[in-house]
Amino acid sequence: MSEMINKIARLFPTATYGAPCTEAELVEAEELVGAPLPAELRTMYLHFNGIWVPGYRTRLFCLLPRHANTSLVKSTLFWRTGPGPGAVQDIIFFGMSSKQYYFGIRTTQPQSIVEYNYDLDEPEFLAPTIVEAYIKDEEWVKSLGLPPPGGAD
Repeated sequence: MSEMINKIARLFPTATYGAPCTEAELVEAEELVGAPLPAELRTMYLHFNGIWVPGYRTRLFCLLPRHANTSLVKSTLFWRTGPGPGAVQDIIFFGMSSKQYYFGIRTTQPQSIVEYNYDLDEPEFLAPTIVEAYIKDEEWVKSLGLPPPGGAD
């Protein structure tokens, strides 16, 4: 297992992890969103199709709409065609932050993980990697004095 996958497992020890996606499912998702999935995101989906932290949020959406109501494909297409789509055309949305904003990764800058505040229509740079974005989000929760439900202590 890759170091990235090990870090995620340590960060969310009580999470539920979906079964891995197939290469065919990744190709299907890429065709539906009209862009290749960045390598980091592909690696995650080849290990698990969704990460759910108890009492909290979906850290990684399921890949395809047939897997779950909220999916990477459905969320990405919704925000690209929804209100104010200009700022998000190069973003693939893959999960939710603790602030209830969307995590996204820019297809034009794969080392750019953003947090999308849909009320402001502003994608804000969060971190260069998904793991670092998850860590930064967990640190935000701890800064509020809240225990990270289902996360690492």
